Amino acid sequence: MRGLHNASMRVIVPHLSYIAGARQDVTRWGMGVEERLHDFIQQLEDHVGPAFDQMSKVAAVANMETQTELLGFRPPSGGVPVVIQTARAENIRLMEAAAEDYADQLVAVMDSPATWDYTVEELYALLQERGNVSLSRAALIARDQLYKLNAAMSQSRQTAAGVDSYWWSTCRDERVRKTHRANEGRVFSWYNPSPITGHPGHDPNCRCLALPIVL
Repeated sequence: MRGLHNASMRVIVPHLSYIAGARQDVTRWGMGVEERLHDFIQQLEDHVGPAFDQMSKVAAVANMETQTELLGFRPPSGGVPVVIQTARAENIRLMEAAAEDYADQLVAVMDSPATWDYTVEELYALLQERGNVSLSRAALIARDQLYKLNAAMSQSRQTAAGVDSYWWSTCRDERVRKTHRANEGRVFSWYNPSPITGHPGHDPNCRCLALPIVL
């Protein structure tokens, strides 16, 4: 997302003085700015995919080490490769959607009558602000998707190892949701999740863990 923002600003900044002066609809400039933004988005998968692949390799190794320690033996991989491929596709989809929103926000800044009396400096600052918001959103997505990937790999490895149930374990800090705090130490089945919270990692940015019950 940072690369998308930097590339977008390189396209837009040379035209800011014209935008501030003429205030013409970006779709009618004839400068191709809007088209260039969407061209960048079309290339996003080439950047997000490899980044996810590197992250998932590290996450898979760490997850295997954790599950081996919890189970007392090295679990089979189960459906982990499918879990990773599914997560990869979802990550790319989410980042492309975030990038589309970002591009729409940039266009809206330049098109909006509310900014018609803005100076070049003010327009630049507003565009940078939109970029910062998008970077924060991208970081939130990446963090959430990492938690979800780890949770899905844990479920896949535990069930492949014959584990049917687990203890719910929270991080026990002020960031834990009340509904998740209520699950602390309770036993749940992988085949019958809580109707309120789902399994650990199901809710956005859930950091809870499923501690396997090995019989």
